[in-house]
Order: sequence, then C-alpha cells, then structure tokens
Amino acid sequence: MPTLQIRDIPQHIYDELVAQAKAERRSLTQQALYILEQNLLFESKAFNRKKEVLDRIRNSGKDWSHLPDPEDMIREDRNR
Repeated sequence: MPTLQIRDIPQHIYDELVAQAKAERRSLTQQALYILEQNLLFESKAFNRKKEVLDRIRNSGKDWSHLPDPEDMIREDRNR
C-alpha cells in the first residue's frame, strides 16, 4: 500500500485534525484518510453532476445562440 508523507502542516490544521481524530476515536492517520476519502468522493460526485447537467443542456436541442456572450457581458460590466 502506498505511503503519503505531508510536511510543514500549519499548526492550526494539525490541531484540528488531532481534535477531530480524538472526537471520532480514530488515529491521526485514520482521520486524515477519512477526510481525504470523503472530500475526494464529494468532489468526484460534484464534478460528475456538473458534467451531467452540462451534457443535458447541450443535448436539449434548444437554441442558445440568442443569449449574450458571457465575455462581452463581463467586459461591459468592467468598463462601467
């Protein structure tokens, strides 16, 4: 199994990790792995959800060409 070593962790992050591990009755390593796994799964699901929504919009058959160009809208807003 691969090993990951993290150096120079800010003290406040380390302290929070220790506190969470203690509250959850996990070792520091178990808590770090749990947090990594939960966040990676969440990000993956969020990415897939965004992709599904964009695919549905693209495949909806609707004509979106009448909408203004977002770059033009941003540029116009900045020039105000």
